[in-house]
Amino acid sequence: MVHEYVDCPAKPEIENLKTWQENQNGQLRRLADGVQSLCEHEARRSGAEGMLKWMIGVVGFSGVAALVSLIVNLAR
Repeated sequence: MVHEYVDCPAKPEIENLKTWQENQNGQLRRLADGVQSLCEHEARRSGAEGMLKWMIGVVGFSGVAALVSLIVNLAR
């Protein structure tokens, strides 16, 4: 039996499924946006951590060099 969509007995169920699918797609978009935001924050954190480690290394090396220089000068 062929009938129009307007007269279809399953129309309410189909409409409910369409609404449910749209809601699920919206939730998936929000989750994807959240994951993207987390990835961006992690990249910034990682970059800042690398810069901090580099700065600590430079300061540490400079401190050790200054300490060695002081010891050498005091030993003279």
